[in-house]
Amino acid sequence: MSISDEKENPDGSVLWYWYKNTNQYVAEKTNERHEGRIKRFERWLASRGGYQHTCRWTDIDLDNVSREQMIAPRDIDQNDAEAFLKDLSDTLSGSTQNGTASTLRKAYDWLASKTEPIEDDPFGYILDVEEKDILDSPDGRDAYIIPIEDARYYIRSWDQPKWSCVNQIAAKYTRRAGGISNLDLEDVNINHPACQWTLHPDIRHWDDHILFRPDKSKSDPGRKSGNKTATTARYPLDDELKQSLLWYFAVRPEPQLSEEPLFFDSEYERLSGNCISDAFTDRSKEITDRDEGPKCWYEPNDDDNINPHYWRHWGTTWYKDRTDDSLADYIRGDTGEGSSANYNQYSDRKEQQILEHMPKFFEPFIDD
Repeated sequence: MSISDEKENPDGSVLWYWYKNTNQYVAEKTNERHEGRIKRFERWLASRGGYQHTCRWTDIDLDNVSREQMIAPRDIDQNDAEAFLKDLSDTLSGSTQNGTASTLRKAYDWLASKTEPIEDDPFGYILDVEEKDILDSPDGRDAYIIPIEDARYYIRSWDQPKWSCVNQIAAKYTRRAGGISNLDLEDVNINHPACQWTLHPDIRHWDDHILFRPDKSKSDPGRKSGNKTATTARYPLDDELKQSLLWYFAVRPEPQLSEEPLFFDSEYERLSGNCISDAFTDRSKEITDRDEGPKCWYEPNDDDNINPHYWRHWGTTWYKDRTDDSLADYIRGDTGEGSSANYNQYSDRKEQQILEHMPKFFEPFIDD
């Protein structure tokens, strides 16, 4: 091998090595974008490493993070790349998602050809080879809203109680995969003799309710997905979701702790947001291949693909068509702006409105 063909083994971060060697002659604004995207990835690497934090990963102050507290960029694999992209899609706008992914793909592709530590581009593999449907459109999602009949077909296709509940929660409450992953047993208050566990204080006075809390991050022991939401919100359980949860608890392992995960995976660990996304994608493709039924999958990154984030748009549209913006924003977990946000709190009136307009997917609960 000639000297010119020898690969380097740079000290420090391989991403900053790429930046210093490829960005001398580009526009200042381009440099600033690359810097911001690398730092965004480093915050995520810190959240996955040994850095302890109470804020969302996007808000981590890198000045307080040592290299030892961060997963080294040279050590990430395809699983890490996929997990980052999914957290990115759960947290930031479509344009930010795609811009960040573009910078990292350029960096790792260049590093694979120039340095010893990097053998391939894990981001390109996830997006191009495996064609994972992860990132939103750069221009924002403009999803086609399927009719309620197609939504019922899709949700009824899940014959396992766990997945039936996960889908109903996503559609009824417009909640992201990370928020569903982070539900604990104490976040569900079901008025039933078989459901006698200690409840979180924010829901103990509300029978037949479910609670979403922002105080759950990926750095917490056992959690694999972070929360994007910054608000605490409780919602009523309608009859069909309550019955589905009771069906699920009949086959779920006996509860040991109120703080344990609501949903387990096949290894009896917390069901991750990645697992939820993959299951939705597989089911959407399978339904699309059937001779009957709605089309649920088009191509990677298509806004009309039914995945966990699709239900957020579908549910938001459902509620906005039937209620006011304030209630729809509450259901979404949006904080609102100004002092008026302080008055958008949960109440008996909100409970009645949500139950009145909540979409129904199963007989005999359908009354339309």
